Amino acid sequence: MNTNLPYNKNNKYSILEYASKLKDQSLRTTLQLTVDSLINQNTGKGGFGNLVEELYFQYQPNSEAQADFPEAGIELKTTPLKQINKGLVSKERLVFNIINYMEEHQKQFATSSFWKKNKELLL
Repeated sequence: MNTNLPYNKNNKYSILEYASKLKDQSLRTTLQLTVDSLINQNTGKGGFGNLVEELYFQYQPNSEAQADFPEAGIELKTTPLKQINKGLVSKERLVFNIINYMEEHQKQFATSSFWKKNKELLL
């Protein structure tokens, strides 16, 4: 695990400030990557999100029930975009949580696994 991160993983404002550097940029441009360097990287559904997590935020993607930045309580959600005639649209659906239907219905919304993970989103 990288301990020399370009943001403070304990501070949601530091994470947001670092994330804002991606605004109006491509991941490839921001990280100064070539197309060839990305060819064998994550492809398919979720591949873009995995690249953002690994290459930009420098942590290993996981499918844990907690937020991506547990110290700050921030869940990161990404989706690639594609250009159509009317403008930009999401290329993939955005999944917020996998629900355990056998247990989740017994909880209040404020104590649900969905709310614990997605209370504060960085989209």
